[in-house]
Amino acid sequence: MAQNNKKGNLFDFDLASIEHNPNKVIKKKFPDSTSNVKEIQAIETELTAFELTRISVGPNQHDFGQIFVKSKNQFSFSVFNGNNKHIKVELLFSTILQLCKSGPVAQVIPPNTMASFELVLLPMEPEVLRIPVV
Repeated sequence: MAQNNKKGNLFDFDLASIEHNPNKVIKKKFPDSTSNVKEIQAIETELTAFELTRISVGPNQHDFGQIFVKSKNQFSFSVFNGNNKHIKVELLFSTILQLCKSGPVAQVIPPNTMASFELVLLPMEPEVLRIPVV
């Protein structure tokens, strides 16, 4: 998939080729923190504009269709880190009651690695729900 270029500091691949399948759960989950000094420095450093372009997320949109009250509906939201350093990804959905069973909340994702977050929708009453993912 991706490989180091001659300088060894960037990955050479096309992010458009990364597939984000909402039905595929990536079983391996990464910790939400690290004790490794190099990784701590990496996740505490603000990403550059270029580094942000090396991150692919998806799916951009997911339609559950018609679902039933008190039913459990799940899909995977994935993040691919195409950078040469660890990144920390945190989903901020704690204020959305219908997503309270989702997780993990955060992961420290290694370079050139895909991670998934399982979003679980638990509707408690009939409603039309649109939740943007930013």
